[in-house]
Amino acid sequence: MNVEKLFGVPADTFARTDEAIAWLGERVLAPRGLALDAAAVNAAIAAARAAAATT
Repeated sequence: MNVEKLFGVPADTFARTDEAIAWLGERVLAPRGLALDAAAVNAAIAAARAAAATT
């Protein structure tokens, strides 16, 4: 059974966040006419990681 076809999400995790962001942009947002600001997403992830590292 192809999990991606069945549920619309990949069966494996992504090795890098850039890969996941690209997948979301290409497979989820673009078909719906939406744009993804990859730089903003990367900045938000970096900020969340930095905040988590200080707790």
